[in-house]
Amino acid sequence: MLVHNKTVQERASALLLVSMFFVEWWPSFVLGLSGVCSFFISTFPNAIVVHDLWGIDIPIRYVFCFLAIAFTVAGGLGVVKNRRTLTQAEKELRQNKTFVRRYFDDVEKVLQIVLLQLAADCDLVERERCKPEVRITLYCHDAKNCRFVPVARVAGDPTFEEMGRSSYPNDQGVISFAWQKGVAKFKSNSKNSDEWVDEMINFFGFDRKVAENLKMQSRSMLAIRLDHHGKHVGVTVIESIMKTGKCSADSSLADVILEGMWYAPVANLVDAVHGSHVARVSSQKPC
Repeated sequence: MLVHNKTVQERASALLLVSMFFVEWWPSFVLGLSGVCSFFISTFPNAIVVHDLWGIDIPIRYVFCFLAIAFTVAGGLGVVKNRRTLTQAEKELRQNKTFVRRYFDDVEKVLQIVLLQLAADCDLVERERCKPEVRITLYCHDAKNCRFVPVARVAGDPTFEEMGRSSYPNDQGVISFAWQKGVAKFKSNSKNSDEWVDEMINFFGFDRKVAENLKMQSRSMLAIRLDHHGKHVGVTVIESIMKTGKCSADSSLADVILEGMWYAPVANLVDAVHGSHVARVSSQKPC
């Protein structure tokens, strides 16, 4: 039964393709027939198609001349109609792209609001923004391409809030350890920028060029896996340029987040937007 249904579906798809081909190309075909008629007119100019019709002989060139005019008019109208259809399709495509951009912008704004609530529970918010030393990022997991896709980010410093790469390998960074173990933390012992880059290379497997291009050199990081109905859906990462203190990504914040009221809504939202955000970067080369 399943095989039969599949066969019917395949036949319907084939018929649809044939129909679309005909709708798109019939004006060109009809215009081509006009050229065929012109060929017969020039080849058989004196041939008679009807003899002694009410005393008149009708040459074949008259018939083909009439057909050529008819085919030219019909084909021309078809071309004009197709051009109008194409223009409308291009307009609808532009509108759809605008709607898609608005959708992702709106989703990101909602997620940012929820992230700020999460940050507020951790006492990492001041004046309705993250503290300047802090950044929080949400990632969903793309199992097919073995990578994480960022879906939202909030930061006190605007330069830290900008999204860099569209995806991150799931075998690098603190995000990788959190995905495997549930919670992962990191505190840097580096004394300067070069030592920090070496830490990223030695601890997390970053390429040197990638590590050097990271805008935020976090001195403390805390990553927590997001689970929804027993399914691993993503990771949230808290980073701070402070190693210790109230503005650091202290490991004690893990319990605050896991036991807080915003953990479940965040996990639910990441699961809800997973498909659309992964699809958005599916055509891009994995990082």
